[in-house]
Amino acid sequence: MAEASAEAVPAAEKKAAGEGKEIEEISKSLAKKDVSEEEEDKPAPVGVRLEGHLTSDTKFEDFITKEDLLRGIRQKGWSTPSQIQALSLPIILGTKEAKKKNLIAQAKTGSGKTGAFALGILQTVDARSAAPQALVVCHTRELAIQSASEIRKLSEFMEGLKIAECVNTDGRKVAISGQVVVGTPGTLLKSLTPPLCAKMKMVIFDEADMMFEEGNFKDSSIKIVKMLRSPQVLLFSATYTEKVTNFCERYIHNPETIRISEDKLSIDTIWHVTVDVKTPKNRLDCLRDLLQDVALGSTIIFANRKDTVKEVAEEMRERGVAVSVFHGGMTPEERTKAYNLFIENKTTMLVATDVLSRGIDNPTVNMVVNYDMPNVKYDAVRTYLHRTGRTGRFGHGGVAINFLYGSQSQEILESVEQKYKIEFVSVDKDNLEEIGKFLKKPKNA
Repeated sequence: MAEASAEAVPAAEKKAAGEGKEIEEISKSLAKKDVSEEEEDKPAPVGVRLEGHLTSDTKFEDFITKEDLLRGIRQKGWSTPSQIQALSLPIILGTKEAKKKNLIAQAKTGSGKTGAFALGILQTVDARSAAPQALVVCHTRELAIQSASEIRKLSEFMEGLKIAECVNTDGRKVAISGQVVVGTPGTLLKSLTPPLCAKMKMVIFDEADMMFEEGNFKDSSIKIVKMLRSPQVLLFSATYTEKVTNFCERYIHNPETIRISEDKLSIDTIWHVTVDVKTPKNRLDCLRDLLQDVALGSTIIFANRKDTVKEVAEEMRERGVAVSVFHGGMTPEERTKAYNLFIENKTTMLVATDVLSRGIDNPTVNMVVNYDMPNVKYDAVRTYLHRTGRTGRFGHGGVAINFLYGSQSQEILESVEQKYKIEFVSVDKDNLEEIGKFLKKPKNA
């Protein structure tokens, strides 16, 4: 990859990375060598692998050679790799025909992205060495804790392997001890030292589009990669903006790209339902009716404001529903407690802002309610995909209910429909019992 001059770097990118100096340095670092440590006169163009490379006889043994890891896979109940796992593992691990490479991977929510990079990590690291060898960077502490838990489950039979969680609640650094380190950007920057980074082989950015958007996450992500010594860089997300994709393809050396077309990103087992509530004041009544008319399972309700979250949760509690709340105004300890109660199914309803719209996995969730349609200030179309992706995961059925009022919510709906080719079903607010039939049968089942 040719090195970009300072003049060639856009002004916004200069600002996001300290007037361009850190971007230029990391670009030079990543452009020096590919993952195999061999020099290239001229890098090959960015590779793109689309859908269609998964065959019916693909199996985990095609990529994984460690028997103790295969044992962990079997205990998880995984019989065959998902599409994203089958496509990404040869790139992460390399094959007889091709060396391992950097990767930008896009796949729909609930498709097994965490499993893909977890397996890549566990096949790569050497448990005989205590040194940190793989780093996973997440944008929230809840996602970091969840990712660490998933890796820990898969590595249960790998003797001597430790997973270190680098998250904190008070802004101080964390003592790191483990071959695999999972954390949030701020705490990682405080806690990582040159000796800890010396043997890092790979760095993974989960929800990578968030990590490389303009702002603090992008600055921190660049600094983290800069601390490492030419690591393999792996990016995973369900969505990428064009700006983030262009940045990553420019500054991550010769990546392979797995890309799914926009109209195939929505989960095809989810029913998308609209309810015209006419005015915002009618939403709570509709939610009460929904609770009365439909046998709800595990449900997430999204609202745009903290006070709305509190109002909805209070009403549901008065009706005897076990509710957790989750929003940015809570302390980290409060959020962790609420998250754990819901994940462990000790509460059946979670009312949240978009702090929880990404990455969090509870396979029992069968309904998502957009009490408010996503905020237009924060890429409403992309947020819709992430919100509704909390249900219908791994082939399970699910229903996404959208309360509509006013022209703006209708415009958001039309934009979502156009971009992701989602078919919406309209249900009258006076006949909400009809939604029950969608819960009983997964779409396209």
